[in-house]
Amino acid sequence: MSIIHDALKKTQKNLKNIEHHNISKNNKQNALEDNPPEKREHTNEFSDIHISPSAIILSCLIASVIILTTNTVLYYLKTRASSHSIKPTSKSSITQNPVVSNIKEQAISEPNHKTQPTERALVLNGTLMAEDKRVALINNEVYEIGESIDDKFITSISLNEVELLDKNGLITTIKVKK
Repeated sequence: MSIIHDALKKTQKNLKNIEHHNISKNNKQNALEDNPPEKREHTNEFSDIHISPSAIILSCLIASVIILTTNTVLYYLKTRASSHSIKPTSKSSITQNPVVSNIKEQAISEPNHKTQPTERALVLNGTLMAEDKRVALINNEVYEIGESIDDKFITSISLNEVELLDKNGLITTIKVKK
């Protein structure tokens, strides 16, 4: 019985301590309410604003959609601009091209200012775009369609080859050596 009696005394003692502790807390709170602390002169006006996690996710989602849309539009504009570049012409369109027919007439009448009669072979070093026109680099000199080299007129310039028209009407093709 003494064990039970000791346990009851301990619990009663603990209850009295808890009640005494609660009373002292209430007294402190009453004292604070009677004498409120001085208000700060500078208060943070944004301290009461609480941003929910869903609002943060939504703002990140909107920002990513804007970035993706901008990149898509820029990519579309870039690919659209590159699709308007000069495409190589087929051989059938060369004969129907008015520039080529003018070149044939011009070849018979008189040569162009870039005529350089040489005995060396013609070497196509490459082709490139200059001022929205494809030009050929032959023997390390730049030529356009309609110009002549060794009494041959350039009729077409494609990515890897150049066609030259002779005074006799013979078409000579020179290709880029790899």
